[in-house]
Amino acid sequence: MESISAFEIIKIGIGPSSSHTMGPWEATTLFIEELSTHFPIEKTINVNVYLYGSLAKTGKGHGTDVAVMMSLSGEDYKKIDTNTIDEKVDRIKKEKSILFSGVKKIQFDYDTDIIFEYHINLPFHPNGIKFVAESEDEQTFSQTYYSIGGGFVIKEDESQLNVHKAKTPYQCNSGEDILKYCKSMGINMAELVKENEKHGELKRL
Repeated sequence: MESISAFEIIKIGIGPSSSHTMGPWEATTLFIEELSTHFPIEKTINVNVYLYGSLAKTGKGHGTDVAVMMSLSGEDYKKIDTNTIDEKVDRIKKEKSILFSGVKKIQFDYDTDIIFEYHINLPFHPNGIKFVAESEDEQTFSQTYYSIGGGFVIKEDESQLNVHKAKTPYQCNSGEDILKYCKSMGINMAELVKENEKHGELKRL
């Protein structure tokens, strides 16, 4: 059981699909963050994106390709002006380049650098996405993620969600924890959630 905030479930996001749009956008952001620990963003010269299973088969209709391009450009789905997306996508396709992470302009061909693997399903989950980046000095870094629903993303070989877990006074990682706190505090489950969320909100402020 994951101990997460209700604010991780109720999201400000972008559609049409949390699994096919928000999840891949978040996965791309996570990849860029992880990439920067291997070699500088400024030294990146190429990025390939592989979409597997459902992300490949329904990706274009659900905006997975658009989400990936916007996130590669350093855009935030919580803040982007959605009225500008079509123009930005058209520019990337026409110029065959992208301002990677909003920092460095690199070659990016929509037709060859986003690969729709229609006939390959990764074993862990139907919504798989892999990134492969190359640097000026021929280093490569790759990582695979899965968009598991609700905008949540998990990295390959991990069992934990990539969310910002709030540190609360009443950590509930099992049903036993919930029952223990409810009994000792004389409150119901909804009231326990409220107490933890109040603490989390104070920490965020």
